[in-house]
Amino acid sequence: MEVFEIGNRYAEVYCYVTAENERQALCKYLMEHEELDDMMLWKSVSYPFNWKLAKYDNEEEYLVARKTYNF
Repeated sequence: MEVFEIGNRYAEVYCYVTAENERQALCKYLMEHEELDDMMLWKSVSYPFNWKLAKYDNEEEYLVARKTYNF
């Protein structure tokens, strides 16, 4: 298990999640926040091929999971 920070593309951090990979970290974040409905999770088709979580029809404001090395 690794520690991931959940944040937006502007490097604002919302929380930390323990998970196996980026996708699992975003899924755990989504499961803990019931107010987030009508969301989509997808893998970027361009480098760095990371997972993104955003509200449906608002793909510009997405969340990502980044591995942290401070813990």
